[in-house]
Amino acid sequence: MSMSRVDLIYRRLILTKFYTRGWGKPEEMKKLLKMQKLISNRKTCAGLVSPDYKVNIDKKIEYKECTVLRGSFVTPAMNILSEVVPTVSQTARFEIVMPQKELHDGNSGVRPACIHMAGTGDHGFHRRRELLGKPLLESGITSVLLENPFYGSRKPKDQWRSGLLHVNDLFVMGSCLILEAQVLLHWLKRNGYGPLGLTGISMGGHMASLAATNWPEPLAVIPCMSWTSASVVWTEGVLSRAIPWRVLELQYAKNPVFEREIMKLINEVDSYTLGREFAGDDGKLKVNLVVVPATLGIFCGDVKSKLPDSRYNKYNGYRALVICWVIYQLSLTLQSHDILSQLTRAGNLPVMSQELDDKDKKSREERRRQQETVKFMRGVMDQVTHLGNFSPLVDPTMATLVVARGDAYFPKSNLTSMAVVWPGCQIREINSGHVAGCLIHTSAFNRAIIETFSRIISKYHMTKPTNQIIAHKSATNLSKPRYDYSFSWKSFLRAFVIKA
Repeated sequence: MSMSRVDLIYRRLILTKFYTRGWGKPEEMKKLLKMQKLISNRKTCAGLVSPDYKVNIDKKIEYKECTVLRGSFVTPAMNILSEVVPTVSQTARFEIVMPQKELHDGNSGVRPACIHMAGTGDHGFHRRRELLGKPLLESGITSVLLENPFYGSRKPKDQWRSGLLHVNDLFVMGSCLILEAQVLLHWLKRNGYGPLGLTGISMGGHMASLAATNWPEPLAVIPCMSWTSASVVWTEGVLSRAIPWRVLELQYAKNPVFEREIMKLINEVDSYTLGREFAGDDGKLKVNLVVVPATLGIFCGDVKSKLPDSRYNKYNGYRALVICWVIYQLSLTLQSHDILSQLTRAGNLPVMSQELDDKDKKSREERRRQQETVKFMRGVMDQVTHLGNFSPLVDPTMATLVVARGDAYFPKSNLTSMAVVWPGCQIREINSGHVAGCLIHTSAFNRAIIETFSRIISKYHMTKPTNQIIAHKSATNLSKPRYDYSFSWKSFLRAFVIKA
């Protein structure tokens, strides 16, 4: 399926820009990359969050259909990244949406609870509470809504909407959320909840995946509209157009720390490896080029010899080789007939040729700098967000992914499949793009959450083999829930007519 036109049009209507102030301080990026190695390992991450970490319940609100608790705690990231976490983001805030009555239906002690991570632009709790939390009440599932750093009440004053000012800010956000999820999982376990799970949509889905890797017990994991790495979101997806690449290029070229020191902290994964195969240890391109005279402004690389067979697409490869061969033969023909030298003898052509040479050298240098900047972005993003760099789930069969076939925000073609990273996970596709999927396919997300919790209860928490359903009086209740999962404009407007 081709990329969704709705995704492309929607992105043009949104004015938010990301990373307008560039990468952030190189020293901070180095520290974040080093800390990522601790956070991404289940054993070392366990020592960063105490099982009895202090959590405050600040307010309790009783509604007809549910009870809502609002709480807070100091983000554990302050213990290791205090200098890079903005003051306003240092206090984590969350909301718990609980059913008024807990239904056990023979499964004594089963109190399922799911942490919902926020997607891009999801400030506060209202959207997740209305579209996900409340519909799950009928299944007896408690929802915990965690507010993102840099969002809502945790948003720095100089940040406009969801537009993070630095690339480093995304890394800080991810580190905070991974550790904060551990705090909430410990709190839920202390208070008798289980089985536990994590979910989210878009960026929230990926944050849920990252946080789930560090929990030492089986979890119900339901990432929606995300994949194995967020790198493609910023280098290939439509959000790449919301980045001021010129700012990043200039900072990357000006400060050699990015290339000389930070590059060494990056592991090679996925298609970024292909980019590094064309580079030396210092990150500079070292391609065996077949150079055509500069006035033509064309060059090509020895493509096939540089790519491993397992990663080489035969059709595109043969086509590229044919094109390279034709260009190469053309250059030999021009040189053998001395055509270019004859042309440059006429009139003012020597001056024009020199000008073209200078312009071509400049354009090639700009292209090289652009390519290196994008490759660096891909590298650091893969290092911090690629699930292949994190511990595997304790039980990947308890993971269910819901993805969109025409997702232009999260293109998946250049990433390792989740079926490889998490063997045995379920992957469900919806026939839509990213935006349409997030807005009108919440029914698919809710079903995936309910069914995944049903699987984990059946495998790890069943007291009666005949019970097949979570906290329902009967299996027929699942087909006729109190909340209608189908799309309605009324519920959509109620959830989205809020401050962005």
